[in-house]
Amino acid sequence: MASDIECMHKDIEDIKRSITFIQNILEEDYELSEESKQQLKLARKTPISEYLDHKEVKRQLLR
Repeated sequence: MASDIECMHKDIEDIKRSITFIQNILEEDYELSEESKQQLKLARKTPISEYLDHKEVKRQLLR
């Protein structure tokens, strides 16, 4: 019983550290690189009809 509680306490502490880490990442003011901005512009110009659906991507990857 005591070891179960200790294990739960450790898990909770790990979760708290993970949440703090995620919060710090989300609070940062990141900016996209120029290359990423160009890729995003290109992706936004691409018609939806040119995209591959999930099944097609899986088929190509699993050949």
